[in-house]
Amino acid sequence: TNITYTVPNVLAIDSYGKVYVTIKVFDENGIRQNSNARSFTPSVGGTYIIKYVANGIASEIESLTYTINVKTLDKPEIQIVGDFPVGIYLNDRINIPEITAFDELGSASVEILLVRPDGSASVIASNDSFVPKSEGTYSIIITATGKDGQTTTMTKYITVTVNPNQIMNNSTVIIITVISVLVVAGVIIAAVLMKKKTREFKQIE
Repeated sequence: TNITYTVPNVLAIDSYGKVYVTIKVFDENGIRQNSNARSFTPSVGGTYIIKYVANGIASEIESLTYTINVKTLDKPEIQIVGDFPVGIYLNDRINIPEITAFDELGSASVEILLVRPDGSASVIASNDSFVPKSEGTYSIIITATGKDGQTTTMTKYITVTVNPNQIMNNSTVIIITVISVLVVAGVIIAAVLMKKKTREFKQIE
């Protein structure tokens, strides 16, 4: 449906030579679909009758008919080669698997939209990658559009969190140790302190 079909041309000849041929197209209810045109665009599925009528010079009329079956195209089928990660840590690279789509007419166009937790969005490509800079749920919206305009949409979700091991390993721990104190008449006059940094903390966006 909604795809132009061109009727094969014919040549009719009688004893006087070439004769004029009328092409008529009817749907399964007998309703005329065109006006002596070689092409038509069916809007609904079903059986269509193509009828050639040859008007001979001697007023003899010959006709030839054949039928075609028109069906509604299925929506494009999205195919993903590989898997999307379900849970991932902040600043880890996320690889987009190969994504293609097909329908009865062949390959369909594919658009991949990345929607971040803050609502901002950008188009990315199949086999591309990105690095999440904030926690939350990322949406990967895949839209396939066939040549007839029909679309199929699929959404994948990726949850991004902070790696707890990364926080512990990169944190700064400061230990203050009292080495000695000076006491005069029961009052602490001075103390010697030692400060030790054990780890460095790296800020994660």
